[in-house]
Amino acid sequence: MTGGRAWCKALSLGITWLTGCADPLDGPSAYETQRFLCTEERQSEWLDLVEECESQRAFDGSCGGVVSFTGVLQGQPYTVESLLKSSDVTDVRTPENDLIRSSLTMIGASPYFNFRLTFTGLGGALSEAGFPEAPRTLALVRNDTAAIVSNEQVQFELRLNTRGASLELRSGSGEAIVREQTGEREHVRVSAELDQGGTLDGCFLALVTSRSIEVAEP
Repeated sequence: MTGGRAWCKALSLGITWLTGCADPLDGPSAYETQRFLCTEERQSEWLDLVEECESQRAFDGSCGGVVSFTGVLQGQPYTVESLLKSSDVTDVRTPENDLIRSSLTMIGASPYFNFRLTFTGLGGALSEAGFPEAPRTLALVRNDTAAIVSNEQVQFELRLNTRGASLELRSGSGEAIVREQTGEREHVRVSAELDQGGTLDGCFLALVTSRSIEVAEP
């Protein structure tokens, strides 16, 4: 079974939701051309991709960041590296006039699907001067009632889309390490157990393309 055909079967969930696999690739899976760049050994390749994104951003504003992640989804291994189409954040201004990061949504594409990655409740104070915070480790939780802008927990969601069909996966456990956080950038390292037995290990650098600031009620 080719990599493409395996993904069609694995992601169908009883229906052919992954319609992009109607004509699967012959030969090796397209994911074999994708690199997992979050290790120390591949740091230079990660930085090269970041530099490419920053150059595009400086030229025409077209790049929203860089992601690389790998894992297992419904029994099938996958690896994705991508320049992001967009990275949108929502920050909250507290009654004490602090700025706290509420959410981050990143949109990109892989060989077989488009994806949307969302962090809710990242927390962390943002300096008006833009200085990055020291790294923070957050527990990944699935609870829909988890406190927004918590400094201890965060919700993580992965949504896959192809030709009008979609699959939504949430983290059940794991951790997110916030390595850099400013008004214009967010760098998060994630290790997660997902719904339906899936896993995700990845690094996510957002170059913010859209930012909104909400005012918290006293």
